Amino acid sequence: MVDDAFADANQMANRTQGAITSATHPFLDSELEAATREIRDACGWHVAPVKELTYTHNGPTPRRVFLPAMKITTLSEVTADGNTVDLAGVEFDENTGWTNIVACKVSVTFSAGFDEVPSNLVALALQMAARALGSPLGATREQTLVSSVSWSLVAPGVSGGEAILDHERSTLSAYTLGPIP
Repeated sequence: MVDDAFADANQMANRTQGAITSATHPFLDSELEAATREIRDACGWHVAPVKELTYTHNGPTPRRVFLPAMKITTLSEVTADGNTVDLAGVEFDENTGWTNIVACKVSVTFSAGFDEVPSNLVALALQMAARALGSPLGATREQTLVSSVSWSLVAPGVSGGEAILDHERSTLSAYTLGPIP
């Protein structure tokens, strides 16, 4: 996959029974990347694959640290107010990112993410990319005297594009970060 996109050209060709391939749609890879970026932005974190990340905060008053990720597997280094913190004393919730670290200045290196992209996110990325490729010029409707073709709309009067439709947002709820304090 290009740039850790949630889906690839082979998956799109299979899903569309060969209607959308890299040969017929030269922008397929970039649309899959754009769909992945939209999903990640909506979720508030990278989701997959597992990556080592560093969170830093430098503020005037102590605050409890919330790591902006889910599926946190390990903490590998923590410094708080200039001191190295013993990892044995650090508690964290792997699904919400909450920790028991309270500090003004903090740096936390940790690993988080799903090993594999969840199948419903693969399907959503493919759906969003197919929608964008279906009307590359942004046409919403074509009509002759005897027939009419309409493309899926992502907003009133707007066809295609890398938008997550309202009914698709429920797919993201299990992967979306809660309010960050």
